[in-house]
Amino acid sequence: MNSAEIPAPRLARLLEERGTAELTPWSALLRTADHQPHAGAPAPTRHWLDIYRRRLQTATTTQLADALSVVVHVLTEYEGDSLRLVMLHRPGEGCLLWLTPELTHIVTHFTGQDRRPIPPSG
Repeated sequence: MNSAEIPAPRLARLLEERGTAELTPWSALLRTADHQPHAGAPAPTRHWLDIYRRRLQTATTTQLADALSVVVHVLTEYEGDSLRLVMLHRPGEGCLLWLTPELTHIVTHFTGQDRRPIPPSG
């Protein structure tokens, strides 16, 4: 299953089932806009743990460290062999979702500011 096969309404439903206020705007975005999530192929859980443990060590704010600590904790507890990373983006913000390979459950998520420069339009 590639990113074109992850219907936005299906992902919106998973976000709503998660029941966190932090994810409500992302669900609304998927339901109201022509917004397609970006998803990668399943990758080993160990891969994600290695990356986010390193990012946790270099976190520059307490808020970021707290959020990454939750991600690392949940990934550590996850018993599956692999996960799919799904990314959502809107100007200035990003949302990372780790889903089961079958795209049936959100294992953990992370939202934050996207500080990458936005190229001028035109």
